[in-house]
Amino acid sequence: MFQEEVNIMVFLYEIVAMTNYCNLKCSYCDWSKEQIKSLSALEKKTAKQHLEKTRILSDRLFGEFQLIGYTGGEPLLYKDIVFLLLDIYHDKWVRINTNGLLIDLEILNRLKSHGKSYLAISLDGNSFEDNRNRFSKNSEFEQVLKNIDLALEHGLSVQIMDTINPLNINKFLDYAHWLSEKYTNFIADGSLIMCAHFIQTYGKQRAIPNLEQREYLANRLMLDNVPQIIKKVHWHYLRLAKYLLTLSNEGCTAIDWARCTHFIGRNLATSGDFKTFACGMYGKVEGEQLNINDLNIVNSFQKTHTEIYNNFLKNDSHGCCITDWNAIDSIINGNIKIKDAQDWFKMFRDKNIVLWLEQERERCNKKHLTV
Repeated sequence: MFQEEVNIMVFLYEIVAMTNYCNLKCSYCDWSKEQIKSLSALEKKTAKQHLEKTRILSDRLFGEFQLIGYTGGEPLLYKDIVFLLLDIYHDKWVRINTNGLLIDLEILNRLKSHGKSYLAISLDGNSFEDNRNRFSKNSEFEQVLKNIDLALEHGLSVQIMDTINPLNINKFLDYAHWLSEKYTNFIADGSLIMCAHFIQTYGKQRAIPNLEQREYLANRLMLDNVPQIIKKVHWHYLRLAKYLLTLSNEGCTAIDWARCTHFIGRNLATSGDFKTFACGMYGKVEGEQLNINDLNIVNSFQKTHTEIYNNFLKNDSHGCCITDWNAIDSIINGNIKIKDAQDWFKMFRDKNIVLWLEQERERCNKKHLTV
């Protein structure tokens, strides 16, 4: 039953939502949120056991995986859990998805000492107005800007996550220019990247930019003279431009190499009420019920390539994925040279990731997969 899964080399094995708790209420977010609470010693102990199970399961099923993406809710509400994750995945790359409000020196020091960690910070523009879907107060916006500076100055890599929406689409390139001018050196050395995506909807309906707005941005993205933060990964933004014009998603090899898993621990998230995405985030199981030796339970959140692919094609709510997924696709299928990816983002300079990319490219070439 698991032979196909065992044979798949996996780059991204994502632990989603050890917590549903969040300190923001972003209007376009599909995650159901819980009221913030403190954690007891017993809950922290349970969380540690829970994360240890995920590591055993990751190694058993996907021994070649190189990256853990950790999100929520807001992971940094519970720094102790983040630190546990860093300890348990001490030898893997760890991406912490965060709204950026709670970044402090303790967190930055731990991430830096880990050596393979970076922050994925959601920010939709360089003004409070562009971020009204996210922040209720200008002070929150200003704090995130300060924390981005703090992280970069501390030697951490930062991936800015931008969700294109009606509030910011007309000023998106101004935002890219602002980033390129403010962070020229960090972009040049591969410490700062921006990943933009446009999603029609996940699990709930939301306002989307009209055709005139989409055409305006798409046409400007297709020009040669684009800001540096876009130019270094222009191939992604050309793909984004096509999606803005057609709202038709191309095939994606991510459905073959990525398996994303919802680990929902009752100790941290009580409802387990999650909306799912089209391209891989499927299974969910409460932490206390996760018996990693029970294949039936494991199979409840491990989908085969065929199932994911069929659901991906049938679902009409997907959008153009964020850059790092498209980047890996484009590297694997040969459209992007590995040395260009290394120039773009520091993570791709890791020799283990280079080896994985080369092996995965060979495997995908044999299967004639295309992006």
